[in-house]
Amino acid sequence: MCRFSSGVKPREQEKSYYFVGSAVALDDVRESVNRSEDGSESKVVVSTLKLIKPVDPELYRHLTGKSAL
Repeated sequence: MCRFSSGVKPREQEKSYYFVGSAVALDDVRESVNRSEDGSESKVVVSTLKLIKPVDPELYRHLTGKSAL
């Protein structure tokens, strides 16, 4: 499953996720650490994903504010 964060900084404790489809990880999978403003750390896995099917153009426009190519 692939989740897309809109890139808009969510308000305190508010998160929005959109299911955009199933995806496969390419060969650049790596572990990393995210550091928050308060100094706490979270372990994450970073990867480039390839969606099995293209994102619906209307959903893409909703998420990005841009027309699909």
